[in-house]
Amino acid sequence: MRTRMVVSLLVAVGAAVGSLVAPMPAVSGAAEVGVDPNAGGDGIDTHVGTGDPGTPGGDGTSTPGGSGRGGGPTLYRRVDVDLVPSAFGGTCAYVSFSTTQDANQAGASFTIARSLVAQYGLCFGSPTVPDGGPGAGPGPPAGPPVERLWRDEVPLPDPVPRIAPGRAIVGLPAYLEIDGAATGTWHFDELGYAIDITATSTYDVEWGDGTVDLAVTGVPGPYPTGTIRHSYQRADFVDVAITQRWTATWTAVGPDGTTASGTIADQLITFGELDDFAVQGVQAVRSR
Repeated sequence: MRTRMVVSLLVAVGAAVGSLVAPMPAVSGAAEVGVDPNAGGDGIDTHVGTGDPGTPGGDGTSTPGGSGRGGGPTLYRRVDVDLVPSAFGGTCAYVSFSTTQDANQAGASFTIARSLVAQYGLCFGSPTVPDGGPGAGPGPPAGPPVERLWRDEVPLPDPVPRIAPGRAIVGLPAYLEIDGAATGTWHFDELGYAIDITATSTYDVEWGDGTVDLAVTGVPGPYPTGTIRHSYQRADFVDVAITQRWTATWTAVGPDGTTASGTIADQLITFGELDDFAVQGVQAVRSR
């Protein structure tokens, strides 16, 4: 149950809905914004026309201002928007639907609702504003924008490889260290949601001598604790390349306390490279 104070937005209906300019309400608490229906009619023996405003109803039996089945007026779907203070700060838009006898008012309500949703964002669990106008039904519940946040806003670190003491010896293990986190959690407050995105990663290691280790989950580190290591078989200068592959899960809490969670399908990749790393041979020295 949302507690709200009601503020009505009255719209003067002109000849064309497109000429309407809807003022944005000042939000001091929760508010209800919509287009007031015409007076008259008690909702008895009426039906909802599914055609466009100004055209016959979807069943072809009525026209705006005329009679529907049983002699009642034709009703068109109207969009109402509640501007609800988010529990996490800011304001979000909660969409609901009612009816009006005036087709132009129905069309105006869709225009206003889209503008408010674009400005404030949808609340958790709110229906969307249908694209099809007053004859369309409500859309599916909106979800948190986790894919966009994961793709555009999560600051994944680049891996920075190094091998101490700055060179390797042929035939001896070289221990790979990687600066940069392998996991992380990031928090966002978006569109009325409190969102946590948690990421984990694996490494693909190209050692520079033709050897590639895929999906490595070991612990980067120096001798003797590191578990990502490799033995070179000949002296050379090599480029060691790291591909870090990230996957993520998410949880989101809406203004009403509802919790949702899931796995993000997209895998993200960061890269790092150690150039011209020296692999040195060992020569035996005869002592006299």
